[in-house]
Amino acid sequence: MPHNFKHCFFLCSLFLLVTGTLFAQESLGVPAAKAEFEQGEALRKKSEFASASAAYRRSVELDPDFAEAHSMFIFASKLSARDPGGDQAKSKAMADEMIEKLKAIYTEWAQKEPKRASYQWALGDLNMYKDYAKVEQYSRKAVELDPKFARAWQTLALVAEVSGDNAREQEYLKKAAAAAPDNPAYQFYYANSLKHSDPARYAKASLAVAERFPAHERGAQSLYWLAFNENNPAKKLAYLEKLKSQYPVATFGWSSSGMSMLFDVYRKTTPDKALALAEGLTSVIPNGSSNQHWQSLLAYQKALTQARALLEKKEFAEAFKLLDGVKLPRLNDYSDLFKLKAAAAEGSGNAQKVYDDLLKQTVKEPTDDLRALLFKLGEGLKKTAAQVNADLWQSLDAMAKPAKTFTLKRYGDEKDVSLSDYRGKVVLLNFWYPFCGPCRGENPSLQKILKKFGQDKFAILAVNVYPTEDVFVLPYMKGNRFDFIPLHGTEGFAEKEWGARGYPTNFLIDPQGQTIYRLGPMRGDASERTFELQIQMLLERDARQQSRKSE
Repeated sequence: MPHNFKHCFFLCSLFLLVTGTLFAQESLGVPAAKAEFEQGEALRKKSEFASASAAYRRSVELDPDFAEAHSMFIFASKLSARDPGGDQAKSKAMADEMIEKLKAIYTEWAQKEPKRASYQWALGDLNMYKDYAKVEQYSRKAVELDPKFARAWQTLALVAEVSGDNAREQEYLKKAAAAAPDNPAYQFYYANSLKHSDPARYAKASLAVAERFPAHERGAQSLYWLAFNENNPAKKLAYLEKLKSQYPVATFGWSSSGMSMLFDVYRKTTPDKALALAEGLTSVIPNGSSNQHWQSLLAYQKALTQARALLEKKEFAEAFKLLDGVKLPRLNDYSDLFKLKAAAAEGSGNAQKVYDDLLKQTVKEPTDDLRALLFKLGEGLKKTAAQVNADLWQSLDAMAKPAKTFTLKRYGDEKDVSLSDYRGKVVLLNFWYPFCGPCRGENPSLQKILKKFGQDKFAILAVNVYPTEDVFVLPYMKGNRFDFIPLHGTEGFAEKEWGARGYPTNFLIDPQGQTIYRLGPMRGDASERTFELQIQMLLERDARQQSRKSE
C-alpha cells in the first residue's frame, strides 16, 4: 500500500472516530447480532416478550446500525408492558411508562454517539402515534447524519403518504431503496409505490424483487400483490403459479396466503386442479387455523366434485342432498356451489329450497353470478323480476336496524354534521385513522365507488378515531382527492356507540337511516363489486318505496 494512501487512510479513520460522521449503510446484521435477533424472534413467537426484548437489545448493542433489531427491540418492549390481569387502562399506562424508559435509553445512547443515525431514527419512532412533528424531525436528522440509513427514509415516506404527498412518498421510498440495495424490504416498498403512477414499471420492479430475493418473504409478497392487483386472468394465474413453485407454502406466509387466490382461480376454471391444490396443502401446512381452513376447502371441493359426477349420472336427488349438506368455508363467491345446486334442483323438485338459500346469500354478499342465477331460478318458479326484487328488498328489511344518531364536528370548518343530515342517501360510516395501512388501502376503492354513484345518492362519513392524527386528515384527503366527509371522532365513540374495534370498520346505512351491513376492509375487484351491488340494492329498494308513497 502506498505510504501516502496509508497516511490518508489513518487520518480519515481518526477523523471518523472523533466526529462519528461515517456513513455506515444500514446493516442487515453482523453474524453475532443476527444470532441474538433470531433468539429474540423465537422468544417473541412464544410470547416471552420481556426475554425477547432483552435479546433484541443485545442484537442492537452488537450492531447499532441493524435497523430491524431496533424496531423489534422497541416493539417487544412495548408488548412486554401489559397488565397481566388484562386491564386496558393499566396496560396503557404501563406502555406509556415503557416508552419513556426507551426514550431514556436511546437518549443516553444518542448522547454517547450523537452522529449515530439509528439512535435518532429510533427516538423518532418512539414518538409514533404521539407526536408526528418529532417523528419527522428525528427522521430528518437521521438522514442528514447518514443518507444511507434507509429506515429513516421509509419513515419519512410514511409521513408523506398520510400527508397526501404521494410524489414525495415515492421519492423517499426510492431513496431508501437506493440506500440499501440489498435489503429486499426497501426494494419491495419502492416497487409497490409505482402501482398507481406507472403500472408497467410496478410489474417489472416487483418481478425483479422476486427474482433477486428468491429465498426471502418480500419476494413472495411481491408476487402475491402482483397477482392480487392483476385483472388479466392469464397473468394472474402465471403470478400465482410462480409464487407456488418458487416459494414453498410451508415456509413463506405470503405464499400460503396467495394459494387461496390460486384456489379461487382453479375452482372457476379447472376444478380438478383446485381439488389437487387443497389436497396438497393440507398435507404440508402445519396443524392450526390455516390447516383447518384448507381442510374446509378440501371438503368443499370434494363435495362439488362428487356432485358433478352424480349429476352426470342424472342422480339429482343424491346430488342435491350432498350439496345441501356442504359447510361453507370462507370464500368470496359461492356461485360454483349454487350453480350445481340449481342443476340438481331441476331434477329433484327442490327449486324453492335452492331459491331461498340463494336469496339469503345474494342479500348477504351479492355477486353478478349469484344475482343472475337467482333471477333465473325465480323465473323457473314463475316469479317476475319485480317479485324477485321484492324478495330481495324484504330480506333487506329483515336485516335493518335503526342506526344510532350522532353529531360530530367536520374537519376544516368545524361545523356540526349529523347522520340525519344524509337521509335520502345511502351512507357508509367509515371508522379509520390516517396511519392505518388497511384504511389507506381501501380508500381508493371507496372513492371509485363514490364517484360511480355520485354524491347525490351516496355519502361516506369518514370518522378519524385517533385525535393525535388530526393534522393529517385534511392533507391526506386533499392530496388523494377523496370526496369523503371527514369527521372528528375517538376510539371510545367508535367502540361504545358502534361496537367498532379494529380498523377500518364500515357500516352501510340505507336512505331511511337504518344499518344494513357491517363491513370489514375492502380490497380488490371482487369486494368492490360486492359493495357496489349492496349499494345498488339499497338505492333500488328506496326508489321503490318512494314510488309507492307517491302512488
